Amino acid sequence: MATRIVCKDGLVYVGDLDERRTNTHHIYLLGHQHPVRKSCVQDMFRRTDTWRRVIGDTTVYDAHIRQGGDMWPREFERILYANDI
Repeated sequence: MATRIVCKDGLVYVGDLDERRTNTHHIYLLGHQHPVRKSCVQDMFRRTDTWRRVIGDTTVYDAHIRQGGDMWPREFERILYANDI
């Protein structure tokens, strides 16, 4: 299952979730050598037919991805809060 992980320090991971190895403390992605600690995750999204939030606070970004948007959170927020008026 496709997974997007955005960490608190800005690192971003994309890959398929390895559900067999993932536990309460670590998230393992197929093709990645090291796990991601859940305590470091700010946002996590999984895709079945559309993207949906698994970890993190619900924001206006969630409405964007529910309607089929595919921008990353940082780029979406940069556009949303830009001083272009």
